[in-house]
Amino acid sequence: MEDVRHFVQDACEIYAVAELQRLAEEGGLAVTKDAGEKLEAFRAYAAERLLTRADFDKWPNYIENLKHHLPEFFGDLVRTLGSGPMDFIDVERDSRNLNLKGDFMITRPGHEGVSVSLKNYDKSAQRPQCSSGTFNSFPLNFIFETDGVGMFLDSRGLRFKGSSRTNRDAALNAAGLAGVVPLMGRLDGLNDEIKQRFVYGPDFEFLDESKFDKARKQVGSQGQAIILEFLELMGAGKIKDRLLKMTGLDGREEILLIDPKRRSDTITNEAFRNLRFGVSDPRSVVTFESRGQSIRFEFKIDGRLLLVVDVPFTINKNGAWISETYGGTRMHSKEGLMLATGQRRPKKSKELATSTNTYVDFGAAGIF
Repeated sequence: MEDVRHFVQDACEIYAVAELQRLAEEGGLAVTKDAGEKLEAFRAYAAERLLTRADFDKWPNYIENLKHHLPEFFGDLVRTLGSGPMDFIDVERDSRNLNLKGDFMITRPGHEGVSVSLKNYDKSAQRPQCSSGTFNSFPLNFIFETDGVGMFLDSRGLRFKGSSRTNRDAALNAAGLAGVVPLMGRLDGLNDEIKQRFVYGPDFEFLDESKFDKARKQVGSQGQAIILEFLELMGAGKIKDRLLKMTGLDGREEILLIDPKRRSDTITNEAFRNLRFGVSDPRSVVTFESRGQSIRFEFKIDGRLLLVVDVPFTINKNGAWISETYGGTRMHSKEGLMLATGQRRPKKSKELATSTNTYVDFGAAGIF
């Protein structure tokens, strides 16, 4: 189901380009009259992934947000950039190959193209999640370039799997970061304890939510403490650079945020533009501290708070226990066993993992 939702989101990014091109054509500003072709590209993408009208109706906000906000966004673009000719081009695939976030490019004769990252939220854009991972991947993302899910590039440009402890430690040593190796070893140990306790141990054969919640918080606190030590080793400069990249506020591309009620962008909205310039300003500093189950990062200039980023540390159950309610036991086709309500799934439970999510508090930053 999550794959279908992801395809709907991606299809709507293609639709956004077609809709903006249509608006340019209707306004007599399009250089290339190909809005129809771009709409066909949206339909072709949906057809290739077997998306139906019912799939789009299941998550209607993704396309309704575009229909609602893009005409106003286009009007603001014309007022900001001028009423000269312009085209909108889908660059999502090219951007990912370049490790960028841009979804479409605004091209104008005689001007450099403007790459825009579209963030289209089903519910709210006030505090969006911009990154997720595990306790182990979180520090690696500060050090190495990512190269696919769970994969990184070391200082020599060689690809390695983050879950391979031997290759990971070799990459850290090659990067001159031998001091990080013991911290990663402690995270490895925590992961081993988690597997033994939740996946194989008798205490969690059946899920007790209150017991699990207590254990999850304990594990989160343990992981957070190790990561705080890691951040002290990294130093303020590396932390700031990584957060700017994670949030898309490093200035390499523009951002368009929309949800059912709100829209803001770094091209036409002065407050959002000033926020982006502020956090990336050489004078801005990033501080961090423990806040309950989270590490809170704050961007400041001369003591003035610009932006808050929160990273909670927890455990993702990933469907490790039977969630359906029924009496007795039933045969579970994927597990090949008779299992009861709340009982641990032997195969699926192996996917239980530590979890970090990065939330950016745009709402409190005053950009809407």
